[in-house]
This record gives sequence, structure tokens and C-alpha cells, in this order.
Amino acid sequence: MTVIDCTKLERDAGGKPHTLFLIPLRVGQEDRMPAPKEMDSALTSLPLRIGAYVPDDLLEDWFAPGTGMNPPSEKALTEAAAYGRRFECEFKYYPERKEGVFWKWVPAI
Repeated sequence: MTVIDCTKLERDAGGKPHTLFLIPLRVGQEDRMPAPKEMDSALTSLPLRIGAYVPDDLLEDWFAPGTGMNPPSEKALTEAAAYGRRFECEFKYYPERKEGVFWKWVPAI
């Protein structure tokens, strides 16, 4: 089931709302900020051997909010890896760089 959050209003200089953002949320995950659709598109069209780098604060926000970061929780990293697999991408977290990387694996020749 999907719920629409109608609370996101963009306001003009006078404070009047002029744009309503409809953000689909899964029931029970209202605090979760899903990965943006642009990330879905980026991973879908990602060439082989090219990476998409995501800072650890976004990993936590996108995949397991409220579970802690510094480093991101195991749940966030597990969810990020599952997300990557949806787009045929590998995922690895690099704690020394405080970022995760999604990339398309290169098949053996």
C-alpha cells in the first residue's frame, strides 16, 4: 500500500504555497527518505567499471534511517546492497572514505 504525503509545499516570496509535492511513502516507513529516482536512472544506465559514490549520511537516510551512522549500520549497508542488485550493481562500503560505491560488475571473459 502506498500513502501520499501532501505536506511538502513550496512557497513563493510572499509565503503563499504555489507547488505541492506528492511524495509516495510505504506504510510504516514514513521517516525513510528513499533513494531519488535519478539514482535509479543512474544505476540503470551505469556503464561497466564506472561507479556511483554515495556519502555515508545518505546511505543511512536512504536505506535505514534512525539506525545510526559513523559508520552506517549493518542494516543500511545490507539494504544498499539489495538496492544495487535491483539494477545489476555491486555495492561496497569504504569506511576510510565514508562512502559507499555502486558499480556494474565486469563479466569474466
